[in-house]
Amino acid sequence: MTTIHVNTASPGEITALFDANGGDVAAATDDPSSPCASPRSTWRSRMDEKEAIRADQIIAAFARLWPKCFFVAPEERKPLMLHIHVQLHKHLQPMIEARRISERDIQIALSRYTACGPYQDRIAATGPTMRIGLHGEERGHVTHEERMFARKTRAEAALAARNAS
Repeated sequence: MTTIHVNTASPGEITALFDANGGDVAAATDDPSSPCASPRSTWRSRMDEKEAIRADQIIAAFARLWPKCFFVAPEERKPLMLHIHVQLHKHLQPMIEARRISERDIQIALSRYTACGPYQDRIAATGPTMRIGLHGEERGHVTHEERMFARKTRAEAALAARNAS
């Protein structure tokens, strides 16, 4: 599998990654054992199945474009820098203008990416936790407040899951 870096990729290469009918990007994560497989498994947003599949496709494309930042496997995901959506919009502006990807697509992909249990577990972990930028560089740390919020949210999700069964 060839990795395409956004800094050197042609608009055609980036467009191909976002074509839902071809390549690796179209292979959404359908593994039912995945912590992010269910469109109802996220605590932040409630998306329908079509949105969840599209989000997974975009996450796969992000992982190919920025392999040191985005990971398809939830257990490999690292805390992203704050306001990473601004950088994504900057790099993907030609795609947004061509209506190949929307700002909503970016939003739901980031929401699904960060709402996964393993991602939230990393945020909630004890000790210093680094946040990363698009190229895997250190871009800040998880704050105590963010850590406490993630712990509270994970506890509430666990309680809700127990009450639902």
